[in-house]
Parts: sequence; structure tokens; C-alpha cells
Amino acid sequence: MKLGIDYLGGARYASTILRNHPSGWGAGIFSNVDGFGDGLKVIAKLLAKGSCPFVRIQLMWKDAHNFNAGDYGFVKKEAKRVRALIVKFPHVQFYVSPVCEHRLSEKDWQKFGDIVRNELNGLNYVLVNSPIKTGKFKGVLNEYHHQKGGDAFSYDGANAFDSDVQSDKEAYANSVYFMFWNSQFNGKKKLDEKTPRAKRKAWPVKEQIESCVALAKPKGKTESYVKGLLVKSHSDQHTDKPSGKDQKPVYITPIKTAPERLELRLKGQVISTSSVKQAYNEKPSGKQVGWRYYFPKWGYQIAQQACELWGGGKLIAKVSPAYRDFIYR
Repeated sequence: MKLGIDYLGGARYASTILRNHPSGWGAGIFSNVDGFGDGLKVIAKLLAKGSCPFVRIQLMWKDAHNFNAGDYGFVKKEAKRVRALIVKFPHVQFYVSPVCEHRLSEKDWQKFGDIVRNELNGLNYVLVNSPIKTGKFKGVLNEYHHQKGGDAFSYDGANAFDSDVQSDKEAYANSVYFMFWNSQFNGKKKLDEKTPRAKRKAWPVKEQIESCVALAKPKGKTESYVKGLLVKSHSDQHTDKPSGKDQKPVYITPIKTAPERLELRLKGQVISTSSVKQAYNEKPSGKQVGWRYYFPKWGYQIAQQACELWGGGKLIAKVSPAYRDFIYR
């Protein structure tokens, strides 16, 4: 399984990608989307560095997912631009998707596929079908987004930091590639944020890229001894760039499990101590249903292996700080 990061809106944060892209990992990008810009420019610079073995390019995105014959010309134009990249970087494996998250029948999608085939004839690339949910087409690579069963996988549209990544990695152990994505890679602090693309500012920082790399490592054995414990590797982000407790681990315990602070221990040694407990209130009722505890460093910086969670002199759970656990969105 090849690993990659789906930058998608990467045209808006090229310098961050070029400084922090993990060597040996692939990259995904939108070729050209209004509000993001020309993604092929940053991909060309990344490939010139020589440490990115594959790319997956989405030639077209539409918010309504309603692709039709009126889009043929755009896909043809973008395929021509990709052709120049493939010729320039013959050692790189290219995966090319005509339309991202479509609802087309196989017959109608193949018309887009034929456009790409004609423009990239004779070159080394793989044609990718990227449906909005699921649906396998013949003779192409079928990439599913946060759904199981495809030939390849991307978290596009679902935050990896809030997902059961270990289960997904196991389900896709034999997939062609596995792409990490979080809302910040499209410039959004939260998944449900409605800010227009051109006005987005919450672009990823290096720690979010490094968090993806940590999620590719084994989770280790984890177990909760408290019913209802929620372990989040990344708390909500409230500022354009994470600051303070933004994106740091937050652990939420039930009302009855309420020590003043929590500790993470590895081999008997305390490696991180949480903030003092704060009330955790249910939305929208405002009723208190638990306690929340924030840790001071990014989860992967605390530990990239399973360790023990203690509170009030008791072992509460075995957790991996780089991973969300026990309750998933």
C-alpha cells in the first residue's frame, strides 16, 4: 500500500507542501478549481524535488457533482496540461481522475474517460474512477472516498483525524494507494465550514502533515476501562492557524470519572500531563455530560505508540496519542 496526502487545495499553500511533504509519499491535488487555483504548478515543483513517487490528479470538481457533456472541454484542457507533466517526469507514477466525486453511470463516465485516454495516449498513467460514494467500473482503478471496498482510498470529505484510521488501513492493506486528508488541506478549520474557497485561510501547518505521517504508523493495542471515554488526537481548531489548545489532544471522560488532571505514562514514566478538568457540555442543551482535559503538545509529539492514561491514581485506558479512539464521527 502506497501512502499519500490529498492536498487538493494545495495551490493555496505551495510553500508549506514544498517544505514539509514527507519523502517517499505521494500527493493528490485538484488540477484547477476556482478559489484554489492551479494545482499543477505546485505538483511540478514538488516532483522536481525528486522525493514524491506518485501523484493523483483530479481534473475537475463541481460542488453539485452534476458533471455532463458541457464539461468535456474543461476536462480535455486539463488533461492536455497533465500530459506535459507526465512527459517531463517519466519516473513518477501518475493517477488521473477526470471528475471528482461524480454520480455518473458507467456509460456516461466512460465518455470522460475516453477524453483522458485520447489526450494521454501512449503515456504511462493510470485512469481513476472517483465516484461520490461507491461503484466499480471495469478497466480502471476505482478510488473510494471514506468508503470501504475500492481499489484505492482517500479520506477526501472525511477528516482522517476523526476516523478509525487503523481499521481503514487494515481494510485497504492491499490497496494501490491510501491518501490522508483533513479539512485544513482544503482550507477549512472544520469539516462543515461553509466559507467560500476564495476566502478560506485555515491552510495546513507542518504539524498537521506530520500528524498524517504518524497515523500511518501502527496504533498499538488500545483499550478503555471507562465506559464513554472519548480520545481525540486533535481538538477543534478555532483560529486560522492552530494556537493554544487548537488541534492538541483532548480526552473527554464521563461525569463520574473526574480526576483533577490526567497523565500519559510510558513504561511507568509520566510523559505528559493534561490541563485541569473543564466541564464538557452537550449541544444544544448545554447540559454537562462529562469532563474534558487538554494536553499541551500535538498527539504524535507526545508519543507514537500506545501508552497508559492515568487519573486519580487509577489506570483509565491504554491509548495512542496520535490516534482518535473509542468513539468516532
